[in-house]
Amino acid sequence: MEVRPARRGLCPSDIALLLEIYRSAKRVEAAFPQVHIAGNAARRLIAAFDMPIEEEPPLAAMRVRGRA
Repeated sequence: MEVRPARRGLCPSDIALLLEIYRSAKRVEAAFPQVHIAGNAARRLIAAFDMPIEEEPPLAAMRVRGRA
């Protein structure tokens, strides 16, 4: 997991908490076999953290779609 710049709503304590969750999932993944439910959950959580972040559309595009 790479640490990216904080986005709206994420303060340093939030980022620290997310990093701890990610590290805990890595430890669980290493400790349990692939068939164990905890290992499966850890792998899914890690995959969610490792997904690329979609950039937000510009505000003008949001207005056209009626979301702003």
